[in-house]
Amino acid sequence: MRRAWRIRLIVATTIVALPVAVFVAVELVMCAEPKREERPFSAEAWQGADRDTRYLYVEDLIRSKKLNGLSAEEAKALLGPPDHETGEGLRYKLKPFCRMDSWNLDIELDNGRVKSYETRPD
Repeated sequence: MRRAWRIRLIVATTIVALPVAVFVAVELVMCAEPKREERPFSAEAWQGADRDTRYLYVEDLIRSKKLNGLSAEEAKALLGPPDHETGEGLRYKLKPFCRMDSWNLDIELDNGRVKSYETRPD
């Protein structure tokens, strides 16, 4: 009787654990990015890109500090219409670096001017 119970426990554990282990392994492989591709920022390239390719330009945009001190209107002229806008900020969606999460370029405004900006997970 104990042997049958142990076998059932092992089978049940395997049935539950195997799909979880496979899912985790697939996500780890898909998320492994030894070197993220990067391209020089230009307003034309950014505005012509969709959410799936904007991430290629975001690091160069941040490094260039082109957003520093711009008005909200100037930032929108540079980047195009945001995906989300409030009085406090602008948000541009970026391609998920991983299937499990997505990222944004968040621009914080203070009195209608760019105060800070960074990429953040959604």
